[in-house]
Amino acid sequence: MPLHVVIPAVEEKAYLHLASMGPGGSDFPRLSRHFPAAARYEREISGRSGPMRFGGEGADLEGTGVRHFPLGPVRGDCNEAAGLLIDTAGEHILRLTPTLGYKHRGLEETAVGLAPETALLLVERTAGSQAVAHALAYCQALERLAGLEVPGRAAMLRVLLAEMERLYGHLYDAALMVNAAGHVVGAARLDQLKELFLRLNLSCFGHRYLFGVVVPGGVARDLTPGQASELRATVGLLTAQWRRLLTMVLGTPGIVDRWETTGIVEYTEAWDLAAVGPVARAAGVDRDVRRDHPYAAYAAFDFPVPVFREGDALARFRIRAEEIAVSLQLVRDALTQLPAGPVHGDIPPAWPAGEALGWVETPQGETIHWVRVAAAGSIAGYRLRSASFANWDLFGHAAASGNIMQDFPLIDTSFNLSCADCDR
Repeated sequence: MPLHVVIPAVEEKAYLHLASMGPGGSDFPRLSRHFPAAARYEREISGRSGPMRFGGEGADLEGTGVRHFPLGPVRGDCNEAAGLLIDTAGEHILRLTPTLGYKHRGLEETAVGLAPETALLLVERTAGSQAVAHALAYCQALERLAGLEVPGRAAMLRVLLAEMERLYGHLYDAALMVNAAGHVVGAARLDQLKELFLRLNLSCFGHRYLFGVVVPGGVARDLTPGQASELRATVGLLTAQWRRLLTMVLGTPGIVDRWETTGIVEYTEAWDLAAVGPVARAAGVDRDVRRDHPYAAYAAFDFPVPVFREGDALARFRIRAEEIAVSLQLVRDALTQLPAGPVHGDIPPAWPAGEALGWVETPQGETIHWVRVAAAGSIAGYRLRSASFANWDLFGHAAASGNIMQDFPLIDTSFNLSCADCDR
């Protein structure tokens, strides 16, 4: 069985895609000896489709005053299933070990044998709050395989859709963080703003979470002139509302004090463990695939990528806050530059055999989809690496870096990692 390895060549701004056969067809060299971040992939290969521990296997912590606090996999509210073993000494967190895989759905295995268009229904449901991102990465892999060029209007609409998804995703994360810090009114107002963006999605694109809009060859829905005007006007109003809310949040000392120096991720940790998204950029890793590996129509825009070095919960909030401002501007710019023309190109009657990669910057960070198509035109192999999967190891490191139990909700919400796209 071939082992496929995708390594980002950062300086060259490229992906290195390797396929190799291990001795005897099943034994592979341990890449983690050279790339520490590869350890999580080796653990996943060795325990496919079952519970998987993040952070590696360590000796049991024992001693006077050491307590083991198991949280989950069933947790309160609407949290996804994740087992968190928290080792403490008094109030201090010594180690946090996440375990995922309790609701493994076999999406990748189910996709095999399906027509690529049918498999898209599974791809969109990898994580419901990232339907555009996962569909976009998957469709771009198919389009790259077939050598398809998406029409200019469709490419610009894809940018618009991706940034609308980033907006409500970041607003949701911000509301969770503010609520964890004890500012219930601020969290409610952020939730209200997120709801307004979801209703705007429904009004303009037919679905609150933008399901069914991104398809191979382009997009399934166009914007009418009236919808484009409504979107432009409403985004302007919501931008002013967001600025007022941000001033309120960062002007509340109790919130800022609780976030500052909490859950620190050092630059070296973020780099060695290949962190992505706001978690990486808050720790000084300057990577964003929208800029570094442009897709859709992102090459047409010159937009800032915020980066901080503190690596704490406050830095992760500030990253999201600045990215919200960037997304609001990108939505306005995309509407201004939206060209005329079709929104869907011709797709082949049968997809050519081969394999290809697709990538996208979700609100949580870089996500990669790999697709192999058989000679018959059906899916022969499918794998995805979500942003959350890349960051779960960092979560344990951040929780144990001199924090106490009262800090755990702040760290948890500042990462807000998805279980669904890991239990795929």
